[in-house]
Amino acid sequence: VILVEDPARVLVSLVARPLDLVLVGRAAEELAPLGSLLSLLGERAERPMSPNEVDAIAEREASLTASHPLAAGQRLEPGDLEPALTRARGISPALLARVAGATLCYDLRPGDPLTFGHLSWEE
Repeated sequence: VILVEDPARVLVSLVARPLDLVLVGRAAEELAPLGSLLSLLGERAERPMSPNEVDAIAEREASLTASHPLAAGQRLEPGDLEPALTRARGISPALLARVAGATLCYDLRPGDPLTFGHLSWEE
């Protein structure tokens, strides 16, 4: 059982493939409409994770990433971004609603993490 309060840590917790994931506090409030994230669990693990599997997810952060090629000057919509575990620290998936509507300053490839440096809110 994994208990998660910080929404940014939910994806990391899911990769550990817990038998039960309990969202509390901010995570429960902010991720309520994102119930589909729980489908990432797939089938439950039949064995503990190996040290190599743990190393593969260690030091990764849940970040918003480009879901398809995005061009500089494009106004972001929620469907343009998706949560993923990345080594580079990007914007938390919990901030998706806040970055929707911002304009990209630089091109992004699919899977590239989004940072505040990529964004502009000026007209």
